[in-house]
Amino acid sequence: MTHGISFVFVVFNDPLVLGIIDYLRNVFGVSRDGLPPHLTIQGPMIEPVTAERIKGIENVLHKDEFFIGNASSFSTDKGIAFFLRVSSKNLERVWQKRDFPVEKYGFNPHITIYEGPDTARIGKAVKFLKREPLEVICRNFEIVPHVSRQFELFKREDTAPNHFALQHLMRLGKIGTSFDARFRAFLGTDVDARPKQH
Repeated sequence: MTHGISFVFVVFNDPLVLGIIDYLRNVFGVSRDGLPPHLTIQGPMIEPVTAERIKGIENVLHKDEFFIGNASSFSTDKGIAFFLRVSSKNLERVWQKRDFPVEKYGFNPHITIYEGPDTARIGKAVKFLKREPLEVICRNFEIVPHVSRQFELFKREDTAPNHFALQHLMRLGKIGTSFDARFRAFLGTDVDARPKQH
């Protein structure tokens, strides 16, 4: 029996995080890919991920809080990628990405929101979010093995996104009350295209 290529993910199970990511995906017309928001922290590996490896990573990260924010972008073959940076106290201790060694690429953990040709709108989004950042702290996460050839192994009961994530950040005073309208206007996105809040 052949094994697929193995990875280790940090999966973010916080409805607020999912709500913010879903909001940004919606602004850029990106549909969900079926996977919950996650960060690849190890892989690709030919060998299967053992329970001992997962337990070891959990022991290192179990008290960590993940900061998700600080939007940025980089050029890709498709045009441009827009992402949110991810950081935590002990993340670098468990980081092993063979295709992107830290010595060559630096340490830049992130969640990609959009990848495509729309460089002008992404440039505007980054400029706006530098002025008015969308940032969250995530304490609800888990460490999950993933085999790329066996997508079904990663299927799971997905955490429901908080469809009122922006309103929650407004109540906390993290963003202004007209954030959505101003962000979409700055990008030239039709405000009427917003999803209805349930």
